[in-house]
Parts: sequence; structure tokens; C-alpha cells
Amino acid sequence: MTAAPGTAPAPEPNDTARRDDQLVPVGADGVQQDDYDVTVLDYLMSEKGHQTVTQVVGMLVEIQKAAHEAQKLAQQATAELDKQKLELQKKSWTAWMWVQIAVFAIAISVAASLAWHGKLDGGMGTLIGTLVGYALGRNRQT
Repeated sequence: MTAAPGTAPAPEPNDTARRDDQLVPVGADGVQQDDYDVTVLDYLMSEKGHQTVTQVVGMLVEIQKAAHEAQKLAQQATAELDKQKLELQKKSWTAWMWVQIAVFAIAISVAASLAWHGKLDGGMGTLIGTLVGYALGRNRQT
């Protein structure tokens, strides 16, 4: 198709034209169609649409990387907390065992001393027995 001198060439039918940096399809009769007639596929086939999709995909990849890193950090933090929890449980268990040993040793010493001096009676024996029973038989929670 040739144009008259001094005029712009007419667009080919079923072609696209650019107006204000937007993709505007041209109908079979050579007349530009309205903006709302542009399909998503036409937009994606344009350079601007391709750039937009590339940017969106790039953002999704970055979000995925950030989520993966956050998950790894959360797993590391959970592992560290579990390790600290086990260390605290061990320290607590060890401390309670020393308390039990001390209570038992003191109870035996007091009972022996009272028996030596002849002052060990039923009330004192019950008190010592209750104290030792509590220390040795307390409910252990895991």
C-alpha cells in the first residue's frame, strides 16, 4: 500500500498501531478500535506487556527467595531454642537431684542426731518422713 505524498500511510488491516505509548488494534477496515477491545493476549504480545510480565515474574521469584530464607531462619531459630531448652532441662534436673541428695542427707543427719539424744518422737519422725517423701517422690513433668 502506498500513500499520497505528504500523508501518513494507512495501517494494514488486522495490524496494530501505537497511540500515546499504548497498543491499539486496527480493525479489518483499517479503523483503530477502542482501547477496551485490546485483549490480554495482545497486551502480553507487546513489548510493554512483555516487560510488565517480566517484572511481575521477577518480583514473584524475589518473594519466593525471601520466603525461603525466612523459613530457613525460623528453622534455625527453632533448632537453637530446642537446644537451649534441652540444656535448661538438664541443668534443672541436675539441680533438683542435688536438692534431693541434700534433703535426704539432712534428714538422715537430723534423725540420727535426735535418736542419739533420745529426742526422736512420732511427730518428728512424721515430719522428717514427709519431707523426704516429698523430695524423693515429687511428680516429674517432661
